[in-house]
Amino acid sequence: MMMLGLGSVGLVLLSLAVQSGHGAQDSAVWSREETTERNYYTRYHNMSEITAWMEQMKRENPDVVSSMVYGQTYERRDITLLKIGLSSTGRKKAIWMDCGIHAREWIAPAFCQYFVREILRTYKTDTKVNEMMKNLDFYITPVLNVDGYIYSWHNESTRLWRKSRSPGTGGCTCYGTDLNRNFYANWGSEYGSYSKPHSHTRVGVNSISI
Repeated sequence: MMMLGLGSVGLVLLSLAVQSGHGAQDSAVWSREETTERNYYTRYHNMSEITAWMEQMKRENPDVVSSMVYGQTYERRDITLLKIGLSSTGRKKAIWMDCGIHAREWIAPAFCQYFVREILRTYKTDTKVNEMMKNLDFYITPVLNVDGYIYSWHNESTRLWRKSRSPGTGGCTCYGTDLNRNFYANWGSEYGSYSKPHSHTRVGVNSISI
């Protein structure tokens, strides 16, 4: 809202009870009925479920799906991607897709899962998807901010956590860096980014500082 005000953009506040709305949503998540193949992609999933799903995708589609660990979080958890594509003797172009960079945005990992499911479900019968798979390799990270995502699942009080889980500096007891503002490119220069440890958009002590 502050950014809208600075830009002289009019706004109307519709609700002060956003957290209670999330609470109602989460109670359904945490007490949900048994997940089946039919309803799996209509729900949000915690990190252990997403990890199991990644293994399942590899197991069920060994000719087109592999995985790779390419980094670790501050709390020493693996950051894993799925590589999806048909084998080729030629050089292929690639598409990079990462989801879950902001922990509380659960819809992002859910989208990545659904995208993977759809291309694997259709590439044998849909000529356009098949052509894509022949010419492109997809590198898909369902959850980039693993520590933050796990933390956002602890309980209702942590549901809106956004950043990573690295500790603050200078004696601050606050945690986290906004990973979406922590890249090398133009680090610290983006309007709306802040160096204060308590800020939701904290850029970190330096680039790629997690």
